[in-house]
Amino acid sequence: MNNSIYDFFKFNYGACKSTHRTNENFQKYNDFTVKQLKKELAKLKHQGSALADIKYVSGLLRSKLKTTAGVSNKLPATDNYDYQIGQNFWNFVKNALEKGSSIMPSFSQDHCARFFLQLFS
Repeated sequence: MNNSIYDFFKFNYGACKSTHRTNENFQKYNDFTVKQLKKELAKLKHQGSALADIKYVSGLLRSKLKTTAGVSNKLPATDNYDYQIGQNFWNFVKNALEKGSSIMPSFSQDHCARFFLQLFS
């Protein structure tokens, strides 16, 4: 049943990859400023470094640029649902149900019913 619900949201709204890595090789980049990350990314690309390093630094740079551009990652729960869903869908659902907030979905009940009728037929 969980897979069916997950598939519904995945097919209709997509899935997100996590950019957080626990590998110690990547920890050195976490304290870099935006300027330092840009220089490091250019250096990694020029040297032909491992793709994993380039992807991590690039993702970290994009994340920091979003934060500095005014789209803070620490907005209150009522202001930034899309970000919270992208970070941890099930935690968002749990928090929404615990708070008793009424968040209306962007799809209709008929659309949902048709999807699951087709899925289970």
